[in-house]
Amino acid sequence: DYAETYSTQDSSIKAADLVSADKYNAGNVVKASSTSVVIGIVSTNPAALINGSAFISGAGILDHVPAGQVPIALAGRVPVKISLENGPIEIGDHLAVSSTRPGFAMKATDAGMTVGIALEPLSVLASGSSSTVMTFVNIDYWIPGTISSYDTQIASSSYEKISSSANTIFDMIV
Repeated sequence: DYAETYSTQDSSIKAADLVSADKYNAGNVVKASSTSVVIGIVSTNPAALINGSAFISGAGILDHVPAGQVPIALAGRVPVKISLENGPIEIGDHLAVSSTRPGFAMKATDAGMTVGIALEPLSVLASGSSSTVMTFVNIDYWIPGTISSYDTQIASSSYEKISSSANTIFDMIV
């Protein structure tokens, strides 16, 4: 993934947590809750990192994250902590901020802000345990039953390929 460092006063923030803007400390992040606006997922191992005006890539990248800061994934895929409060997670499910566990995501079932799209399933968690699901970072407003802009792009690309192939076949026949 591609990440950027953000300051935090919350020492409990760990990799795979959902975070939101800290309304009491400008420029800082806190664990996201159901009443906050999520801005990202804490990266576990970014391939590229923006730290102030520096751009860092390569091995040992997390060694370049200053104390009191966390790397927030801007794009790519990252694990996110999961709550099964809205049921099992299936590949392709949109994920939203958990309504019961700060820093966790859950399956989105209603229209609203989502943090990403699940890239793997999760159906069972032992009582009191936690797990993560690999997630494609995609902070967006999602409405169930509608075609997303991502789906539209795929459909458009497929239509163009089919149309081009049909034209080629037609030209060969004529």
